[in-house]
Amino acid sequence: EMRSRRASILQSLEKQERVYRTLRPKAQALLRHQQHLQERSDQLERLTADRVVLTRLLAQISDALPESAWLTRLECTKNGQVEGMLEGRAKSFQDVTQFLDRLKSVGGMTNVRPLATSVITDQGTGKEWIAFSVQIQRPLIQTAAEPAPALEGGSATAPPSLKTGVERP
Repeated sequence: EMRSRRASILQSLEKQERVYRTLRPKAQALLRHQQHLQERSDQLERLTADRVVLTRLLAQISDALPESAWLTRLECTKNGQVEGMLEGRAKSFQDVTQFLDRLKSVGGMTNVRPLATSVITDQGTGKEWIAFSVQIQRPLIQTAAEPAPALEGGSATAPPSLKTGVERP
């Protein structure tokens, strides 16, 4: 009777082993797929956090613009920090100086460096404008001085509306 029971247990275990061997590659593939999905999820979470910081930075740059200045070009790259170049036009050198001063006071900005300013003449109207370019740098990660956006209903609040610049008179 013991031999019979032992034989039936052995057969049962051999059957389970065969099933396990057939399912093992599928289980390993599922585990690899699960790991891949987790990595993608982590990457998307980092992108979402970066988006909030970049949106806030754009809003801060927009708020720093005087009423008589506008941007014509914005280039940014991010690699642990946001580095970029802003180009624009203003009615006067005072507007450019005011813009630079305001940019320097933006929270988290580590580098604001004027690259060029020049007087240009609009061929259509004959008016003179001040063309400027500025290099900026800011850490991508949020600092303690910058609180995270308030959450309402599980989503971040919308950033303040961005100015598009003043149209030429």
